[in-house]
Amino acid sequence: MRTTINLADNLLEQVILETKTKTITQAIRSALEEYLEHRERIRLIKSFGSFKRWNPDIQAMRQNRDLG
Repeated sequence: MRTTINLADNLLEQVILETKTKTITQAIRSALEEYLEHRERIRLIKSFGSFKRWNPDIQAMRQNRDLG
């Protein structure tokens, strides 16, 4: 999709340096893909919830594991 956007030059330069890309299109595509991956990781972390109340019995876990 073609579009026209206004970006700060220094911001675009930073993205190009960080993504190690050669073109503006590649830099923007890479930045958007990384952003979406980051959001997905956050969503996954939130879906697992908190383990604050998890109190495992390590000794029992070691005795019950299958070593065969």
